[in-house]
Amino acid sequence: MSHRACLLACLLVGVLFFGDALWGDRTVIPTGDLFTVGPWKSLQPAKPEPAQCFDQVFQFYPWADFFRQSIYSGKFPLWNPYNYLGTPFFANPQTALLFPLSWLHVAMPLRYSFTVLFILKLSLLVLGMYAWLRSRHLEPQPALLGALVLGLSMHTIVGIPYPYSNVTVVFPWALLAASKLLEQARAKYFLALTVTLVLIIVAGQPQSALVAFLAI
Repeated sequence: MSHRACLLACLLVGVLFFGDALWGDRTVIPTGDLFTVGPWKSLQPAKPEPAQCFDQVFQFYPWADFFRQSIYSGKFPLWNPYNYLGTPFFANPQTALLFPLSWLHVAMPLRYSFTVLFILKLSLLVLGMYAWLRSRHLEPQPALLGALVLGLSMHTIVGIPYPYSNVTVVFPWALLAASKLLEQARAKYFLALTVTLVLIIVAGQPQSALVAFLAI
């Protein structure tokens, strides 16, 4: 495969993996988990889907909806009055409001935003790892294989709904910027490293950010 073909494969992997949820009545959100609790438990179908990820249904989707509704009402969501007696929202790192991809929930209906989010995360991760491996002088095919091994690993696919996957997505780009900066002390590489490190900080999980910083 040529370099261009490998780049195209990196860009399309997210669409191939999650794209079918953009059409029809499918979704990347495991809505079947609603049938495990009341009041929806009484509506449970004869063959319920196995529980997949409670956090998506009971935490991340409601947060995204609250974020979207707050912005459209002209308010920045500093406080969430719907959790318990009220909890900090912007100050909660897992909401990741400063991470650019989080604003997809504002830019488009939630019916599509989660699917587009997953597609972009997977494609950007694979593309970033491919770019870093190429910078380590690997040929296109081995670099693509390494990128796909990371992108399609259990860690990535199972974790893609969670905030730590934001860190995972940015990490290879930070590695690429750091590697280039070590090779050539140029302002553009310093700026690229600074931007990626800031994105890691605001990605939504301080623990993963710390691990990424230690690795870089």
